[in-house]
Amino acid sequence: MIKVLHVINWLRRGGVETQLLEILKIYDSEKFHIDVCCFGNENGYLAPEAIKHGAKIFNCPKSPNLYQFSKRFSNLLRENQYDIVHCHSEAWSGAILRGAKQAGVPVRIAHIRSSMPQGFKIQNRLKKIARNIVVYWGRIWLLQNATHIFGVSASALNARFPGWEEQITFSLWTLGIDTEKFSKKSFTEKSLKSNPVIISVGSFIPQRRQDLLIRIQSIISNQFPESKLLLVGEGECFNQCKDLANRLKMDNHIEFAGLKNNIPELLHSADLFITASEVEGMPNALLEAQSVGLPVVASDIPPHREAVAEIAKPFLFKSGDTKLAAQHISQILSDKILYQNLSEAGRKNILSNYNASTSIQLLQEQYEKWITYDIN
Repeated sequence: MIKVLHVINWLRRGGVETQLLEILKIYDSEKFHIDVCCFGNENGYLAPEAIKHGAKIFNCPKSPNLYQFSKRFSNLLRENQYDIVHCHSEAWSGAILRGAKQAGVPVRIAHIRSSMPQGFKIQNRLKKIARNIVVYWGRIWLLQNATHIFGVSASALNARFPGWEEQITFSLWTLGIDTEKFSKKSFTEKSLKSNPVIISVGSFIPQRRQDLLIRIQSIISNQFPESKLLLVGEGECFNQCKDLANRLKMDNHIEFAGLKNNIPELLHSADLFITASEVEGMPNALLEAQSVGLPVVASDIPPHREAVAEIAKPFLFKSGDTKLAAQHISQILSDKILYQNLSEAGRKNILSNYNASTSIQLLQEQYEKWITYDIN
């Protein structure tokens, strides 16, 4: 049996964490055993769910002293022998994989999940300097100690490691979507009437730009007076966005839903998905929306352009162009044939390119191939 340790900040609601829990649900437990190590100050409130699926949860808190952190992680690995360490944080991968190499772990994977370095939005000058040091040395150690480097998208690797295609250590892998859980919604003409529900799912952090979505809704509400924007998620910008909605007198047109566990049901209840995010790796919420058949309108950034169906690319909008975004939404919601075509193309895109059942099989095949090659 191949023992795999996934290393993550913590197990809380988010794209990486959700994907890891999906892996724990569907991996081949006869061939693999998967555990989780959290390097945050806590394991997170989703840790019991991971335990329910048979994983042990370790905690090895990160430290600004990368040498000490790396040594502590190495000691943990010596006490619990693993064949593969799969790290889901670029900034801390260097120290983590250095410790894994010192502990004799043969397969050491860094998983690049964003087109921008972690912490790039930090405003405090001293914290930013400290973070830049971690990122700088983390990148050096990552390249020195990773046997393999995954990217969730070509966009993420293009931004962080130009020329990656020519290096054998790099490859693409993302889990994708559980297409049964996020099943195709039945089409109705509700979306072509005057009361459409527009949904966005994501953490309220600066780079997600929910403030732009609120301004877009203020334009849409002029044409669709009974329309509603449903914002799902929480984060540091949550109260600021609520204040903005209040100032724009949009309280009756915007619902701040907070964190929700019933995302498939919420997507099924909506008519269109929108995101104005400035930074992504692989936008899982955008994939989920396409999986249920929602047309999508998104900011024109490389990860979005990579993730949407070809027919949806004309409906990407330049970041900040709220008028164009509103025009795209209006056009889609006013044209039944266009709506249906976008719906079908989005679902087909997910089934063909981002199906979780296919992706997990490919990951397991890679694990087996690499462990055989690196041990022998």
